[in-house]
Amino acid sequence: MEACGFERSRYGSIHTSSYPTGQIGLLLGEKQPSISSKMPAIWTRYNQIVANGGGTTYYHPPLQRGCFEVPLWVHNSIYGKEDTSDLLCKMEGDKVSDDSPVEKSF
Repeated sequence: MEACGFERSRYGSIHTSSYPTGQIGLLLGEKQPSISSKMPAIWTRYNQIVANGGGTTYYHPPLQRGCFEVPLWVHNSIYGKEDTSDLLCKMEGDKVSDDSPVEKSF
């Protein structure tokens, strides 16, 4: 993906019963990764959508985390030793740094 101008790329898999095979694979490329792609920012946007009456019955940020969790051998084949922890969603009980508060509302 770097040869195509993308600084960072991730593989994801979405499972949905409304799709004929029940699974959709995706490749996400970012030309300029920023704070907006980090989980605290995603939680902030999600909470703003919900506060404005735009909640969904399907999507919430932990679902976004799950689509990027792949078996270890797949992770090692794609990313090697690259640290991909910035994609992880902080769940209840996880330690969150003071400078990136995570507020959850369902």
